[in-house]
Amino acid sequence: LIVRNVSTTVKKIKYKLPTTRFFSLAYPEVITLSPGVSTELDVIFRPVEANPYDDTIFIRVVNGTGGFHVSVRATIDKLIVKAPYGLDLGFCPTYQTTEEAFELTNSGEVDAPYRWEIPTGFAIEPSEGVIPAGEKALISVSVVPQEAVVMVSKAVCHIGEGVHAIIPEPVINTRLSAIGKYAYISVS
Repeated sequence: LIVRNVSTTVKKIKYKLPTTRFFSLAYPEVITLSPGVSTELDVIFRPVEANPYDDTIFIRVVNGTGGFHVSVRATIDKLIVKAPYGLDLGFCPTYQTTEEAFELTNSGEVDAPYRWEIPTGFAIEPSEGVIPAGEKALISVSVVPQEAVVMVSKAVCHIGEGVHAIIPEPVINTRLSAIGKYAYISVS
């Protein structure tokens, strides 16, 4: 917290500690500020729960009238991203691309970087990116079966790499399934 003397006279100030135990400062001493000079006060935040915190620091002028309150607020950002548990592409003709889309939703409070690890046989576009807070990204899954076979795999999405926030689920698993089938024609 930076406090600056914007008057033309020397001021002596003293601050009152915040009332809650979540914010703390050094023991209050009288600080003398010449005109145009500023001082820094280190405010330390120690949360105990993932909740927003609110308090004030009262700064009063010694041998003067009044003072002022400085609001102190802190939040602990959460990053929450949701993807479907599973995606079934159904019957897929061999040597042809079958595609299905789903939404990756950021219901958290910060932008969410994501990166997919894709199982062999499937393709995901885009495989990485950033979803702004409160937004959704359309993810496309495609498969080109090479033979008539049941394909079941797991796509792993890494969420929030490099983000300083609470991430309840930094890895999301989505089950991918498809059935490769030879195309045939039936004549009546």
